[in-house]
Amino acid sequence: MELRDELLLLYYILSIVITLSVLSVFVTLFIDFSIYDNKTSVKKKKRSIVATSSIVCFYGVFFTILQLRWGGFSYTNRTGAFFYLNNIAILLASAMIIAAAILNILGRLQLKDNWANQIEIFEKHKLVTAGVYKTIRHPLYTSLILMLLGGCLAFKNLLCAALTAFIFIPSMYYRAKLEEKLLREEFTEYDEYVKKTGMFLPKIWR
Repeated sequence: MELRDELLLLYYILSIVITLSVLSVFVTLFIDFSIYDNKTSVKKKKRSIVATSSIVCFYGVFFTILQLRWGGFSYTNRTGAFFYLNNIAILLASAMIIAAAILNILGRLQLKDNWANQIEIFEKHKLVTAGVYKTIRHPLYTSLILMLLGGCLAFKNLLCAALTAFIFIPSMYYRAKLEEKLLREEFTEYDEYVKKTGMFLPKIWR
């Protein structure tokens, strides 16, 4: 089997794994939504335009643009450095998407019934600081951003990269700040937790 044939087989396997990774995130989201979205013991609530529906809509627009190849670029040189750089980019993008799916699922499992579609504090709300939350305060948002960036890299799409950088990431930051405002009001230990963790990435210097 030639190198190109081996790469094609690898890309086919990766495409299946990536598809399953993305689907697993949406399945766990649906499970969370169906189980935890109807809780009545809400203590505090802050509505935000950045919620499950708007995030799903953004993902729909994102993947439509990828499929239509709007804003994407390609090159005709199939040999040499560009060929290998493209292969490295695809492998890196695949790793990003798979890691994002794992992070998302772990975050949901550890968050459990503290999850909510809107920004809510419940009567028996607990501040989750273990697992992935030990280093990142918003791992679910990190995973969504990482998955989009992986898609941009895999399809080499500048339009999607711009939408992610200038719309999605600021939206996640806005939502995260609203959540943290309520959490800070509810938990006296939250400020100390913030000092030890990063919002979307682990804090290198504490």
